Amino acid sequence: MMASGMTVWISRAIRSGGRFVTSPAARANAVHEWRRRLSGEPALPPAPIGTVLVLCHGNICRSPFAEALLQRQRPDLAVRSAGLAAGEGAPADPLAVRIAKDFGVDLAAHRSRPLTPGLLTGTDLLLVMEASQARALRKCAPDSARRVLMLGDFLANGPFALPDPWGRPQEIFAATFARIDAAVGRLAARLDRASR
Repeated sequence: MMASGMTVWISRAIRSGGRFVTSPAARANAVHEWRRRLSGEPALPPAPIGTVLVLCHGNICRSPFAEALLQRQRPDLAVRSAGLAAGEGAPADPLAVRIAKDFGVDLAAHRSRPLTPGLLTGTDLLLVMEASQARALRKCAPDSARRVLMLGDFLANGPFALPDPWGRPQEIFAATFARIDAAVGRLAARLDRASR
């Protein structure tokens, strides 16, 4: 490796390590990534799955997109979305609306909603985007712990966290939505097999 190549690699490693040390969310995602790679794709909850709640931070980008994709692929399911820190009634991010159209999804009518205890009641599967969200959900609703999975865990390859693209460039949105699309496709296939 050339000296300049080594310098670039060391610089990236230091920046990456710094994010790991300073960000609880990055730490949670890194630990989850390691565990997921060791244990493989997670098992679905044991009960028949008829209702799914997709969660993200603000319910204006990732979760409404995943909700629409899963509802389209599995119309027999009741699929909803919400945000762990969402306000009530905010429209989907304009960039999310634009990128979603590339996947045949219309988010123009979507309005955000916060997670409430009522949304958790009777939900068979709770999907989150990041490990820190799974941890927060399990902490505030411990009786739901066995029903909480990360959507990205259904991707064929890592990284398995689906970080928030909000406020990021269009390329980041497109890449995140492509990964959500792939994860939802694999999850829908798993749900098909499980329902037989």
